[in-house]
Amino acid sequence: MRAVISKTTCMRIKKTSVAFVLMFCPAILFAQKKVTVSSPSKEISFSFHTEDGHPEYSVSYKGKALIQSSRLGLTFAGNDVFGDHIKTGKVTYVRGIDDYTLPEGKTSKVFDTYNEAYIPMQEREGKKWLIGLQVRVFNDGVASLWRRSPDHKCSKPKFE
Repeated sequence: MRAVISKTTCMRIKKTSVAFVLMFCPAILFAQKKVTVSSPSKEISFSFHTEDGHPEYSVSYKGKALIQSSRLGLTFAGNDVFGDHIKTGKVTYVRGIDDYTLPEGKTSKVFDTYNEAYIPMQEREGKKWLIGLQVRVFNDGVASLWRRSPDHKCSKPKFE
């Protein structure tokens, strides 16, 4: 059996569809990608996203939040700031193992598995620095490291 749809009904469907798309299009266009990296045991989780152009992170352990939406950024000598109007690039993920021997110390043999994400970020305005955040999540903690692109010159960070 074939359904017959009048031209008026067809136009209403098209208008409703267009209105629906226009209503949700900004949410799709401005949706921030969330980056999540978990420890190999899946007990520790690091999440990253941008909120109004500012990078933020969260850390949870066994599903309970330890750090909730904390803002990230750098302040350089001369009061230059990195952390406003940020866009993120393609995130890369790596699984790895730290396996080495220490010359001295309480524990001489180190064997740690981890999951890692590298999140490149660039300012949309200003100096347009390209700086990445490297995050490693181990079974017993989280480590992060800022990395700047050698192509972009920026002064040394200021520590207060």
